[in-house]
Amino acid sequence: EAAAELVRLQQLHVEAMRALCDRARQAEIAARHEAADGLELALEESKRRLRNFAETEEGQAYLAERARRIMETHGGGGIDESSCLREAHDDLVRASEAKLRTQTDA
Repeated sequence: EAAAELVRLQQLHVEAMRALCDRARQAEIAARHEAADGLELALEESKRRLRNFAETEEGQAYLAERARRIMETHGGGGIDESSCLREAHDDLVRASEAKLRTQTDA
C-alpha cells in the first residue's frame, strides 16, 4: 500500500516535470519567434533609413565615393558607374544588416 502510494506520487511528479518542460520549450519557441519578428522589423526600418540617407546630399556623396573606390578596385574597366553605385548601395545594406544581426545575437 505505501509502495503503491509512492509510485503514484512519483508519477504525479514526473507528469508535473514534463508539463513544466513543455511550457519551458513553448516559451523558448515563442521568444525565438518574437526575436525573429523584432529583427525583421529592425531590418525593414534600417532599409527605410538607408533609402532616406541615400536621397540626402551626404548619402549621395558617400555612395559616390564608395562607388569610386569600387571602380578603382576593378581597375576602372569592365564595370560601369551605375553598377558601382548599385554595388556601393548593396554594400551599405549588407553592412547595416550584419550590424543589426550582431546586435540581435548579443
